Formats: sequence, structure tokens, C-alpha cells
Amino acid sequence: MAAIFSAFLLANTLLMGFLLHTAVGSNDFPGQPGKAVVGGVLGLCVSVLWLAAYEHVAASVDMRIARAREIEPEGWELLTGRPHSFSHGQEVAFDGEDEPMRVTGFARLGIRNAARLLIAVFMVVYATVAVWGFVDAVT
Repeated sequence: MAAIFSAFLLANTLLMGFLLHTAVGSNDFPGQPGKAVVGGVLGLCVSVLWLAAYEHVAASVDMRIARAREIEPEGWELLTGRPHSFSHGQEVAFDGEDEPMRVTGFARLGIRNAARLLIAVFMVVYATVAVWGFVDAVT
């Protein structure tokens, strides 16, 4: 999962860098309207592929975890019981810990939602550049 996410993150970062360099290179945002529109649409397409690949891999991980929970021996609590409750934000007490533990602060956002938010930020920037380039070309 991390390898696919990292590959798309690298590709999008490079594409975004080239696009923004081209867009502001002429000191008049979005620069050349044609390049802004094509770059923004291309970036949106790559981001949609990134989101689709991420969601597919995340669903596969969920399926494997659910299957592992099914076959976990009674009393092990590696994926079931308290660890499962903890990952869902509930307060849980463990042996050797003085106070119950709970996910707090920004950690409640979760890895999956944080990843989706990052992909959405890229999509918003690509769409902004494409729309701005289109408006600049029309006017």
C-alpha cells in the first residue's frame, strides 16, 4: 500500500512542480493558458487514478484484516477485542498501563482520511490551474 501511494505522490509532486513552474514562469498566472489547461486536466486524471488505486488497496487491506480477525485464536487479541476497539477511537485499558489509552487530537483523522485529504488537495490545485487557464484563454 505504501509503495503505490508513494509512487503516485512522487509523480504528482513532480507534475505539480512542472505545472506550477510553467504557470507562474511568465509572472502572469496561469502563464500560457493551453499548458495550464492541459497540465491541470492531466493532473486531475493522474489524481483520479491515484485515488482509485489507493481505495482498491485500502479495501484489500480491510478484507485481509477482517479475514485475519475471523481466524484469530480465542484470547489472542492481536486484531480483535481491545486493539480493534482502540483503532476505532474507544478508550481501552491494557495490562501494565496506568491509565486507559485513546487516540486523540489529529490522530483521530486516521491514515486513510489523511491520505484522501492529501489527494483532494492535489485535485483542487490541478482543477484551479485548469479552470484559471481556461478562463484566461476565453477572455
